Parts: sequence; structure tokens; C-alpha cells
Amino acid sequence: MYGMPTWGDAFTPRQLVALTTFSDLVQETSKLVKQHALTAGMTDDELGLDLGGTGTMAYADAVAVYLGMAVSKLSDAQSSCVRWKTTMDQSIATFVGKQFDGVD
Repeated sequence: MYGMPTWGDAFTPRQLVALTTFSDLVQETSKLVKQHALTAGMTDDELGLDLGGTGTMAYADAVAVYLGMAVSKLSDAQSSCVRWKTTMDQSIATFVGKQFDGVD
């Protein structure tokens, strides 16, 4: 990351807006998932996934975790510093070192 003092420097302003928006939407979606699960008749034990809950809060937490992983993957594959692997016509993750991605 030479010449880039922060991780945010690896993204264009447009990419940062998109990633910030997607990150914010994960939390909003979690709230909506909980409301919809309650409406559908799912029980609410008021315990999150981290506390072993099985109700609406744990369900919303699980959805948020998956969406968070998707945003993470998006940030890794969609930065302005992403590399191109010509042998497979695909981009290679931004935040992985050469020794891990199979690129010579």
C-alpha cells in the first residue's frame, strides 16, 4: 500500500460511497428481517446469535452476518487496486498477498 496511508485510499470516491451504502444497508436489513420474522409468527427470545438465541433476533443476526460477508467480498474484489489474472480473465483479490493467490 505504498503511498496510501489508509485502507480507504485503495478505493475511488464512488467505490467508497457504494461500500458505505451497502454496509449501512446491512444494519437496516437486519431490522427489517426481525420485523418480518415477527410478522410471520416466529418467536422472539430476545437473544442474539452470539448468545445462542433461536428466535427473531438470532435469525436477523445470521442474515446480517451473511450480508456482511458479501460486502467484505465486494470490497476485496472491487477496489481500484485490484489485479488482473490474464490466464483466467478474472480479477484477483486486493487484500491477499502474492504467495496466497497462485499468481506468478
